[in-house]
Amino acid sequence: MTPNTDASYTARYYTSNRDSRVNKGGDNKLGKDNVDELSNFFKISHKFNNYWKAEGQLYISDYKSKSIEHIFETGELDSEGFLNHNFLRPEFKIYFTPNKNHTAILGFGTTSEKINRDDTGNNSLNAQFVYGQYDATFGKLNVILGARYDNTKDFSSQFSPKLAASYQISNEVKIQGSIGRGFKAPDVRQLFFDWPRSNDHILGYNAVLGAFEQYQNDIAQVFVPASEFTGTLKPERSVSYNLGLTYNPNRRFSADINFFRNNIKDMIVSQVVAVLNDGYRLRASNNVSSAYTQGVEVNTRIKVSNNLRFNLGYQYLDAVDNDALNAFKNGEVTTIVNGEEITLTERDYKGMFDRSKHMFTAKLFYELPQYGLDMNIRASLKSDYGYEDNDTNENGYYDAYDVSINGLGLVDYAINKKLGKSFVLGAGVDNIFDYTDPLNNQFVGGRIFYTKLNYSF
Repeated sequence: MTPNTDASYTARYYTSNRDSRVNKGGDNKLGKDNVDELSNFFKISHKFNNYWKAEGQLYISDYKSKSIEHIFETGELDSEGFLNHNFLRPEFKIYFTPNKNHTAILGFGTTSEKINRDDTGNNSLNAQFVYGQYDATFGKLNVILGARYDNTKDFSSQFSPKLAASYQISNEVKIQGSIGRGFKAPDVRQLFFDWPRSNDHILGYNAVLGAFEQYQNDIAQVFVPASEFTGTLKPERSVSYNLGLTYNPNRRFSADINFFRNNIKDMIVSQVVAVLNDGYRLRASNNVSSAYTQGVEVNTRIKVSNNLRFNLGYQYLDAVDNDALNAFKNGEVTTIVNGEEITLTERDYKGMFDRSKHMFTAKLFYELPQYGLDMNIRASLKSDYGYEDNDTNENGYYDAYDVSINGLGLVDYAINKKLGKSFVLGAGVDNIFDYTDPLNNQFVGGRIFYTKLNYSF
């Protein structure tokens, strides 16, 4: 490309195969689940002069899955199905930089999603967006003012402004804060997904009523009644607040702390809505009418040498369903202890399901530039959390009398090698120690090997 034009292309291919043996409907069944996903990202930018720059991006992904079940004793085919999901997002940006202290950005784009399943046919979802941002520095003060407008055919549109500012107190210390509105429309999977896997059935909001009818004679326990799925899945709206401090005494060490609060209306969550007699679960997308998340994040970055650096991080999180919290405050939640019914209090409420209060991360990066090599090891550790299936007292809430799921730790490794001036070949292993917990954590599918190829020109 020309000196003023840069372009890059990244492709990622993912495949997985999972075998399982479960008892469903009184029959032992052998299941096979196969997933293939190819994602492509292309970016090109051109600098017209010292003031103007344009950038175009295109992201395309193609996801395909197949599931087959056979009766174990006879080998007879019991069920099979497929699901295809396509996603397309073109985006264009214009940058205007009149001087080093001021930059304006205008961007716009569109998203298109399609989902096709053997028994539900085709469904699609399209949206358009436009956004702008102005970044200005006045001495030690930096101010960023931005706004975004989302237009969706199936949901009301949303205007989302944001204001962020930072002030350099000294050479080592900077304070920053922000406030903004957020908007997240349901995606096509949260609306139309209908995927029976070996151990559970993943459902979009619009597919729940059909699943309740399909399994009506086999349901052992209902966590969320079918009556809650007679309307529409609403977009998620939020107001976010952040306040933080950065300490950077030298080039080898930096640390920051950030306090955050998100007030969320119609939060979109995935939850178990029912369990069948054989333990098979129905999991669906649904709204939580009012919720908040709040907490603190701490991150440190240490540069040991020009080749070696590592990062350490910690997050504390409170995730609260306001309706649930009010039920505890009002004495509406009970449980049985030693054969007697007791009323639970606000102190017994442990927050929303599937959210860990504590999370630790560690990342180590090592580079060998003379060989065109870089590698990294990433580790994460999450504390225990609540799960709908472990609602021991069956009152529909995560409280002090429920059995928590043990926390989990994962370790990933990746290595990249430059091939000439244009190519970077990468490979890695996620979940090196092959952690699995199919009963409580379906989203960690064991050890994953992958490769990727980046092309820049």
